[in-house]
Amino acid sequence: LGKVLGQGAQGVVQHALDLNSGESFAVKVTEDAPELHQELEIYQQLDHENVVCYLGHEVHDKQLYIFLEYMPEGTLRDK
Repeated sequence: LGKVLGQGAQGVVQHALDLNSGESFAVKVTEDAPELHQELEIYQQLDHENVVCYLGHEVHDKQLYIFLEYMPEGTLRDK
């Protein structure tokens, strides 16, 4: 994982690079919790140009890694 893009109460978001395709994406890392899996189910259903795309997730050693579209221009708060 690369540069930290953001940090909050739910974890940290870092930049990542797919070594096969060369594409950038963001990874949110947080402690795995059952209630987050309901949220992930909702994320999987969302498809809107103004919502960051959910790309998938994995759990390793009780850590939840959520793969999201990388937004190189930052957040709305940055504008």
